[in-house]
Amino acid sequence: MNKPTTKVKTKTKTIVAIILIGGAAVAAAFMLTKIKIPKPLPLPDLVVESIVFEPWLPEPAMENAISYTITVKNQGTGIAGPFDVQLFYLKADNTILSSPTVSASFSAGLAPGAVASSTGYIGEELTTASNVVGVTADVDPTNRVAETNETNNKFVPKAPISRAFFSLATTSPTGTAVAVEMGDVLHFNVAAEGGDVYLRDLRFLVTGTTYSAGVLPVSGGLYDWKLYDETGREINLTRFIDSYWDSPTAWRRLVIMPIKTETKIPNGMIKRFVLKTNTMDARSGTFATFNLVKARWSDSPTGPITGKGSIREIPLVVGGTLAY
Repeated sequence: MNKPTTKVKTKTKTIVAIILIGGAAVAAAFMLTKIKIPKPLPLPDLVVESIVFEPWLPEPAMENAISYTITVKNQGTGIAGPFDVQLFYLKADNTILSSPTVSASFSAGLAPGAVASSTGYIGEELTTASNVVGVTADVDPTNRVAETNETNNKFVPKAPISRAFFSLATTSPTGTAVAVEMGDVLHFNVAAEGGDVYLRDLRFLVTGTTYSAGVLPVSGGLYDWKLYDETGREINLTRFIDSYWDSPTAWRRLVIMPIKTETKIPNGMIKRFVLKTNTMDARSGTFATFNLVKARWSDSPTGPITGKGSIREIPLVVGGTLAY
């Protein structure tokens, strides 16, 4: 985009000088032109400060729309006119999908030093991309606004250096003897390498069968989910996402658990976690398997988030088959 131009003013003065030539004084006139170069006009500098999702990242096959809030700052000295921000899915190999997922409009522009946010929704049809680990953005992608710096418009969340590994704990229940009120259904370990791991959210998928159609434990039993750390502290918030029949006697439910309290696994350490559900409405002859299918974490309480797993992939942790 062409930047604003300014007019250059000129001013001419006539100077008369006396010059001695061969001992005689001769008057001569000279024309001097003074050029006044004005100061450049102040320009804005737009940057994306943050993108926040609720839930934090789109989940493939999630039925509900996902809300996002994108915050932009004008860190320049000039006023920015109207501009847009395009959001893209970021894949695990640090590439982006070829087309933008959504565009946020800032039609009022932005004053110098000002910050503005825009909130919108991504629908189900835009959350089906596999291998998505984050979201990136490009502010003013068409260069409608002339800026002092056009190279800092892209926002890419920095991946944490910590890595998390998940495994089934030897204490995890299997077979019969499942308690009907807040019974243990899955024990799993989380190991941290490369840095501290702060759990941010976990996704569990329970699949099961029941002896007759019309008896769906997830509509009554299995409705109360709680996650505990190895000290017995409850750490989760529960969000049910999906529950449906695969066949007249087979069902499944996807559950997202945002972590409500700081849960840290120090670098080089392993911690055990216990998942419990209220199964008091489960009928005799019902079988269920609880799996950890996706996890997300950061390397500091407020740091960037990474994750692994998907409901479309092999689960991170496969629990034992439980009989009721």
